Amino acid sequence: MGTSLKYLAVCALCTISTSTAIAHTSNEKNPYIVHRQGIYQVAGGHMNTLKSILMLGHPAKADISYHAKAMLEAFKHHGDAFPEGTHKGKTHAKKSVWTDSEGFKEQGQMAGKAIMELIEVSESGDLKLIKTKFAGVGKSCKGCHDDYRKKGS
Repeated sequence: MGTSLKYLAVCALCTISTSTAIAHTSNEKNPYIVHRQGIYQVAGGHMNTLKSILMLGHPAKADISYHAKAMLEAFKHHGDAFPEGTHKGKTHAKKSVWTDSEGFKEQGQMAGKAIMELIEVSESGDLKLIKTKFAGVGKSCKGCHDDYRKKGS
């Protein structure tokens, strides 16, 4: 096994071990909260990776489309993550998610649209346009966080 393959295997094992340890030490028992937080962590990971490529100069420009599509895919598997009564537990969601469900749904649709626009331009090679659409995704995420996510979480 080559050195880089060994390094990759060790990194993968460490990541899996850390993720497993975090999952097992979590005290949260509400499956809806655990599920939606996992989905948002996945989407956020892809968002951070895109930031590293588009804003910080990481050379993985060929991966832009993958990360944009993966973000949308994560949201597609989000399912019914916020049914009534799922605020009980350690959640980052404000009560307005449930009291203003139409506004929350609208924010989600806007985020989905922004991600789709990013996907549409992701393979164009036009970094200026891609960065503009990426900023649109960030703006839509921030809008939802401002209205529906508790501060500091």
